[in-house]
Amino acid sequence: MESDDRICPEKEEDIWAAIDELHGAERGRAYYELSNFAFAREQYHRSLALAEMARDLFVELEQCYEGLAYSQSSIAISCAALSERKRAIEEMTKAVQYFEQYSIQGENDKRRTLITWLYEENRQDEAFSLIEKNIEHALYEEQLLQCGIEYKKYADGLCQLNREEEAIEKYSLAREKFVECKEVERVADTDFHIGRCYNHLRNAIEAEKSLERALSVYESAELEDELAKTRAQLGRAKLLLNDCNEALGHFESARKIVLKQDDINFYALYRIQANMIRAMRGIGWDVEADLIEKRNSVINEVLQIDNADA
Repeated sequence: MESDDRICPEKEEDIWAAIDELHGAERGRAYYELSNFAFAREQYHRSLALAEMARDLFVELEQCYEGLAYSQSSIAISCAALSERKRAIEEMTKAVQYFEQYSIQGENDKRRTLITWLYEENRQDEAFSLIEKNIEHALYEEQLLQCGIEYKKYADGLCQLNREEEAIEKYSLAREKFVECKEVERVADTDFHIGRCYNHLRNAIEAEKSLERALSVYESAELEDELAKTRAQLGRAKLLLNDCNEALGHFESARKIVLKQDDINFYALYRIQANMIRAMRGIGWDVEADLIEKRNSVINEVLQIDNADA
């Protein structure tokens, strides 16, 4: 940020002592820094007011583009901290435009923040164009790992919209980049997501191929959480193939892992047991299925999973 007479001090108390003597960009910088200090103390209304003062001053100065972009970003982040998510998105959209327009370093990070907020508000379609810009930048800079991360983020959003075929395409592109970067666990993660997408498409053969690859890595690394969800998805694939015995084996393995956890995920337990019931009835184990169903009814009475999106 440009200087004008006195330079903005670094310490908060010094800034307050000198603020009346600061002019131009340095006064804007002072408000910006004070906003950051207030934010760090969780004084979000104060942080927002100071960031707005900084932004307004930089708008008047017209040529202090870096200060304008960063103060605009601070407004957005303060709004988010105040749970004003709709306004936060609007303000961060403006900030991203400033970062892009004036070629200010950090625009990709601001886009990622905006993408996260849009996803949380189920506005994935608005986020996709931002992700594409991040992918374009990562490819240009030959940032292969970041490129893979962006492709995966894109695919996650497509999954949320039940656009599995498109998601598989993006996950596959992410997987290619992770392979190039020798990121074994990330490759396994994309294999898992590809397999899950194929399950949603009821393509059990392709689902099983991807999930088995993921399982081999998770077993080698003894990643319990990942093993549980992968076993559960393999069980679903086996159910689609009417292989109820194999399906039940996977579901039982997933259930054992969930039950070993200190903080049991009852949502996951309920869904695993619901699929166990299907497998048991396919085998003809109706007595065992009735017992599990009785247990699930108690869980569901509390969590209301069947009334939500099970």
